[in-house]
Amino acid sequence: MKIYGRLDCPSALRAIKRGPTYARYRVFFADEASAIAAGFRPCGVCMRAAYEKWKAAKQKNNLRHDQTPNNPPTNRTKKAKEIPGQKS
Repeated sequence: MKIYGRLDCPSALRAIKRGPTYARYRVFFADEASAIAAGFRPCGVCMRAAYEKWKAAKQKNNLRHDQTPNNPPTNRTKKAKEIPGQKS
């Protein structure tokens, strides 16, 4: 999951202490708008208000956990296989 937050976020600092994996994939943005445009969601720990707003919008738009309004699904539904002898 792509999450953006503050540099001093307690959750991010805990993840960094657990090992190098988190730090290796950590990305920095000039501003919040850039992070959102890149498909990142707000951190639920250090950006609680922005996270709640994002969560409400997600529920309203019925998006999956890995989507944002700016990052729509590429294949939301798969085409059902046709059954021989039956008409759709």
